[in-house]
Amino acid sequence: MKRLLGLACLIGVCTSAPAQAASEGRSCGLDKVKTVADLRGVLSMRAIEAIKLAAEPRGYEESPGLKALIRPDAAVGLGSGDVGRPLGHGTYGLRHLVREMNAGTYRYLNWDYIPTPVDQPCHEAKVEIEFTDSARLLVYPVEFTFEDGLITGVSGWTRSYVSGNLWAQSP
Repeated sequence: MKRLLGLACLIGVCTSAPAQAASEGRSCGLDKVKTVADLRGVLSMRAIEAIKLAAEPRGYEESPGLKALIRPDAAVGLGSGDVGRPLGHGTYGLRHLVREMNAGTYRYLNWDYIPTPVDQPCHEAKVEIEFTDSARLLVYPVEFTFEDGLITGVSGWTRSYVSGNLWAQSP
């Protein structure tokens, strides 16, 4: 079992925290999550929803939907080159991140391995989502940390990229 938990942490979903949540009766809206794949999918979609809500033109500070997804003290940062930059906390920090990224698309990797059980989905878990700004050829791998189903930290990095068609003819 320790090896499975170690593997889960290695791929970004840590489930080895103490069994306090169950004994405290803590609920985080993840009752139906049974496997690492379920957990990664649900948390990734929560992070994407938070980004979408933070991108709304006005009222994000008062958005009950966004406030229900991120803790007010969640640190948000975005690095570039060799310098990390704090962007703020909670809804304000997330809004700053959205403006900095100006991303139009996202992607995250599914869990395509053994259906590993998760018995404490409310404990700390991390997912990584890649956001892309195709106009500026920038990609942002962003790690979201969750606890009790809420975002407790967001840490990303700015990277440039090159893409092309493998089968295009040379001019």
